Amino acid sequence: MQKLNSWSPLHFLAALGAGGMSVSFFMFLIFWTPYPGRSIPVFEDLMAYASTGGAIAQFVVYGSMLAIGGLVVKHFQLMWWNWRQYSMAKADGRIDKMLGTNAHTQLLAIPLATAMSVNALFIAGALYVPGLWDVVEYLLPLALMAFLIIGVWALKLYFGFVAEVFHKKAFDKELNNSLAQMLPAFAFGMIAVGYAVMCRMNYFRDLLAPQTNPVNQSPVAFALVCPGVALTVMGQFFINKALVTSGLLVKFGVVYFGLTAIVVTVQLATLWLMFSLIRRQLSGPVQAAPSAQAKAA
Repeated sequence: MQKLNSWSPLHFLAALGAGGMSVSFFMFLIFWTPYPGRSIPVFEDLMAYASTGGAIAQFVVYGSMLAIGGLVVKHFQLMWWNWRQYSMAKADGRIDKMLGTNAHTQLLAIPLATAMSVNALFIAGALYVPGLWDVVEYLLPLALMAFLIIGVWALKLYFGFVAEVFHKKAFDKELNNSLAQMLPAFAFGMIAVGYAVMCRMNYFRDLLAPQTNPVNQSPVAFALVCPGVALTVMGQFFINKALVTSGLLVKFGVVYFGLTAIVVTVQLATLWLMFSLIRRQLSGPVQAAPSAQAKAA
């Protein structure tokens, strides 16, 4: 395993993005396939629909399952890679140097991505393990327990950050002196003028530029995958629940597919962005991890 020189805990957001994208493809199965008597489609429902629904049904089922499976595998590959990088950063003291500084809160990306792992396992189990829904009443308490443990872990990390700030007094207030705490009140205003301000600053030009630059090399850029996933999921719910269920839109009509095409465009653009950032950042300059003898020396 080689050490990425520029690794930071924010690279866990890459794994978070892959898991989130798997959820976005799961929306097609939720809204486009029948699963009577269940809250989500499972393996048996999908196989029955694929065998009786014709070529389109097979494309929706097998295409979605293939995309979800690939993204879930990518999620866990990135989780494993990041945990290995974290272990090396912990061993050489880089994590300890973060404690009490402005970068300390980056550690919260780790439980965030781990919570996505629970979601990914749940979805993968439902889609690929026959008969799993028959024991779901045993699995849900385990999932809730896992989320509880992750929540306690996240609180511990955050309270550790607060304690370190007061102890070391290394937190630079000037770097965080903003209106961030007023975000709920200014949300609509910020959205209205924003991600325009970003254009004037040429942020997206730098993000998508073929040449490397501080914008597309920053792990913070992985956070842009999250709103793409959110827009995709919310778009599917808006179309299929708010419009179709209320009778304002005919399902599988021309307008329906037109609106869905917009959602799919956002989904594919987000998927492209995620893999582009992974290729740029996770294959950057590396160095071999120190051997045991080197450490002892």
